Order: sequence, then C-alpha cells, then structure tokens
Amino acid sequence: MTAGTYSERAREVLDEQWTGSDHDDNGLILWAAGQGAYEVIEARLGRWLPDATVPVTRETREAALRIARAAATPAHLAVVTYLEESLGILVPRDELLARALTDRDAESVNWERQTYSVANRLDTATSLRWAVARLADPDPDVRRFAATVAHWMSFNEPPGAEEAIAALRIRLPVEPDAGVLVELIGAFAEYHGGGELPEIVAHAGHADARVRRMVAAEMQYALPAAAATEVLAFLGRDQDADVRATALRVIRDHLFDHPVTRELIAAGREDPDHRVRLEALAGLARSGDAEACAELRRLGDEAGEGSPVASMADAAQAWLRKARECR
Repeated sequence: MTAGTYSERAREVLDEQWTGSDHDDNGLILWAAGQGAYEVIEARLGRWLPDATVPVTRETREAALRIARAAATPAHLAVVTYLEESLGILVPRDELLARALTDRDAESVNWERQTYSVANRLDTATSLRWAVARLADPDPDVRRFAATVAHWMSFNEPPGAEEAIAALRIRLPVEPDAGVLVELIGAFAEYHGGGELPEIVAHAGHADARVRRMVAAEMQYALPAAAATEVLAFLGRDQDADVRATALRVIRDHLFDHPVTRELIAAGREDPDHRVRLEALAGLARSGDAEACAELRRLGDEAGEGSPVASMADAAQAWLRKARECR
C-alpha cells in the first residue's frame, strides 16, 4: 500500500473506532497497538495524518510494543515489526519470515510489513543473498516470500545483482507455483534490464492469468525485439481481460508506431471489458483521435479526480495536443 492508502485507511479506522482525542497521539498509539491497527500506527508514526501533533515518546512506543507482542496475532505482528524498527531493534530475517508465515497470506498487512522490512535492511547485499538462498525451499510460501523480497530489492539495484540473475535464471523454468513465478518474473526482468528475455517469454502460455499478465508487463524491457512483439500480439488476444489490457498498454506505450499496436488498439475498441476499452481509447487519443479523447475524458470525470481513469484522460489530452502540434 502507498502512504496515501494507509492514511486513508487509518482515517477510516479512527472515525469508526477511536473515541479519544485526535490530539492525544500517545494514547492513540497505545490503543492502536492493542487493536492491531497497523494502518494507524504506520500513519501516525510516519506523520502521514494531517492532524498529528506532538511526537510519540519512546516510552509510549516501548509500551505499545509490549502490548502488541502480548497479542501476537498476524495483525499485531505487523505492528510489532514496525515498532521494533522505530526503536532501533534489529530482528533476524528468519524471524520476520516466521512472522509472515503465521497467516501465509501474501495480501495481508502482516506479510507486506515483514517483506518490506527484509527488503529494506541497510545491509542489502546480505538480504539479497538471504533471499536467493531460499528460492528453492520446499515450502512454496517461503519461496514466495524470498522471491518477493528479491523483486522489491531489484528496484534499487542492490549489490549482488549478477548472483541474483543467475539464481533466478535457474529457478524460472522449474518453479511450479504461480504466485512464486509471478515474483520471479518481475525480479528477473528488473535485474536483467533491457534486452531479449527468452526466460520470461517461455511463460507466455502459462495456465495462470497472473503469470501471463506479468509476462506481458515485463515485455517492456524486451521491445522492440520481434519475440516480444509476437508475445504481446498473442497476449493482446488472451482470454483474460487483465492480460489483454496489460499487453495493449505495454505495446502502446513502448512501440506505438507498429502494425501490431494498431491492430490491438482497433480490436480493443470493441472489447467486452471496460479496462481494455480504456487502454484502446488512450491509444486512439495518442494517435490524434479527438472523439476517443473526449470519451475518455468523460469517463475520467465520472470516475473522479485522482482516479486511474482520470489520470489516463489527462495523459490522453496531452498526447492529443502533441499530435495536433506535430501536424
């Protein structure tokens, strides 16, 4: 989640459950620790809530940590990890993994907090080696946690990238779990960077749509190679709408003036799924289609300012202006 998402969720929790003063930061932290309200802890200590006032004392954070440790539910474990870090308490990576495995839910706040904490340790080389060493673990949830850590770390170009690429290249053809494979594909593409990606192309026909969508997304690094274009043309006609939308968006943004792009945009205009139609409208607007741009603007206004659709409409209007200037 983003900082904005956490602050919004924290505000919802406070409005629904908190009966104390919004200016009692220390009391609020103790209450949130007892409730396992991670979003509130994160937002308050991260200073994301606009009405946060005085800094929370160390004594309060220590007391909150004791409260959260005593509860030890998955939600409380996320709070424990955050408070430990705020107090400078360094917990072994294996312990953070063990906490993530208490609920084995890759979508949970607990899993996300533990993953983030391992991926953002200052000793990045050690964290990456730790993750790579667990990519072949017999437990698929351990592999997923390790692959996610490696994926998140790839965005910051940590030392040891070559070792990671080698390990990922070995693991990609043999990983049986789709959730793990998604993270492996993302990590490999980020560490590898530009160039052909046959290791990823090989999964374009995978049975799980999540994998095919990730293949489509990471073809941005392989364009304009013919193999990548062929894969996007193939995935642009996938049975899954999210895969089709992703393929169309990638080839539109990275290889706009290509026959395959025009074919996918034309097909997407009549697609039964609104997400694909939105991507097609954006492509048409980029080529100078004022009617498509106006339709996308209307949909963006309906979705509301700051929504993804509104952002697409803003970009489409900019493309349309540029297209007119180039005439």
